[in-house]
Amino acid sequence: LCGVGANFACLNGVLPNYENLSFLVEGAEAVERAIGRRLDIISGGSSINMLLLCEGESKMPPRINHLRIGGFIANPLNMRLGRGYTLNGMREDSMRLTAEIIELREKASAPKVSFARNWAGEQVTAVDLGRRMRAILALGGQDIGQYTMLIPQDAGITLVGGSSDHTIADVSNSPKEWRSGDTVTFALKYAAMLHAFSGKHVKIKYCHDDDI
Repeated sequence: LCGVGANFACLNGVLPNYENLSFLVEGAEAVERAIGRRLDIISGGSSINMLLLCEGESKMPPRINHLRIGGFIANPLNMRLGRGYTLNGMREDSMRLTAEIIELREKASAPKVSFARNWAGEQVTAVDLGRRMRAILALGGQDIGQYTMLIPQDAGITLVGGSSDHTIADVSNSPKEWRSGDTVTFALKYAAMLHAFSGKHVKIKYCHDDDI
């Protein structure tokens, strides 16, 4: 047994603080008394603990000597958007996702029905903005989960919906003249990053700065 650890924020949104981390230390010391030796590791949590560290080491009990920082290193954008925390020197362009436009047409922005459910069984209420230029992207729920976890990097693009294997973008306000076959670029929130790396339909390409 090397040590004990806890996790915060993922299930119910409970944030780490000095009080609940002290409970962890008390539990670790109870384990130490039972096994008759000192534990090497008392792991206080994951990337969310960076919020405490930015306030100073005094916000964390002294015996917390380990953190599991993964998501913040891989995707600091998510920490800024979700928690309002940034760390100097961390780049937010560490990963990008591109998807091909497979159809581009002017279409009605709302169906002629008052009630509808989408592919996931969710009720959908569309706002009628008249006819809009819409692009169908070869990217869907099987690849990135919810399309709302994508952040378009091209100006004037708005994501309006998605299905299991497609995402719909409104490009009416984009200054670029889009065509079928063009690729749209996105930054990723954590959930989309998780889906993209876990699935088999997204091609992963590792690049150096000079290649980007």
